[in-house]
Amino acid sequence: RRVREPIEAARLDTPMFYVSAADYYFKQGDISEAKQVLSNLCEIQYDSLTLLRIVAYTLESLRYFEDAHKIYSRIYKLQNKNPQAIRDLALSCHRLGQYARAMDLLTILVTGEWGAYFSQIEVVGLMDMISISHLVSSSALFHPSLCHILEQHRIFGIRMVLCWNQSIDVELVIKEPSGEICNSFHNCTSAGGYMSRNFSHGYGPVEYMIETPETGHYNVFAQIFSPNVPQSMSVCVKLNVYINYGEINNQEEHIVVSHLV
Repeated sequence: RRVREPIEAARLDTPMFYVSAADYYFKQGDISEAKQVLSNLCEIQYDSLTLLRIVAYTLESLRYFEDAHKIYSRIYKLQNKNPQAIRDLALSCHRLGQYARAMDLLTILVTGEWGAYFSQIEVVGLMDMISISHLVSSSALFHPSLCHILEQHRIFGIRMVLCWNQSIDVELVIKEPSGEICNSFHNCTSAGGYMSRNFSHGYGPVEYMIETPETGHYNVFAQIFSPNVPQSMSVCVKLNVYINYGEINNQEEHIVVSHLV
């Protein structure tokens, strides 16, 4: 099925055109057409991890979790030794209530050896496991070496996690209500904010968290830190914002930005 509006042929090879067209149809309430547009994007290059992540992020932000899960599963089949692909599928399983599968995948992530490029990704994985650990009825799902960590009940007033679709360096920057900046160069703030290690290769994630947030506005910025990134590159980022992370009824918001400059 074709996008109905007349378009320039050259734009058909531009991934962000498909994302914008799909967003247009979603807002018009034409869900089937919107999903068809995203499906067409997947078929431009069937095994393109960059394009598949754009589609998965977009579907996830619109809360079509089962459709996003199919894409994350395809990415995992193409890249099942990549810790970021493992994490993406684990979180997708979590959203669908497949807690045992999610814990299995996150255990692989947390206990694996991933080399210098992915150093400390296990820290982010442990934080992901905390949320699931409160939803399962038995600690039998926990890896024996992780039980003492997961059984601790810690609540973070704010947790933000940034991922992206290109193998480049994207910087997460948080400006706290006091005006203090938290980033990979200044990763601990006086208010207790903490930023995880930034991944200069791959697709993230990088996370910010604070147990007791200050009252006021938190300003969030994402910027490309890699040099010489062409303007034509389709960079898509996904920000997950959690309020009262660690509580069973924590709030989560999915934010997708389809192009960074």
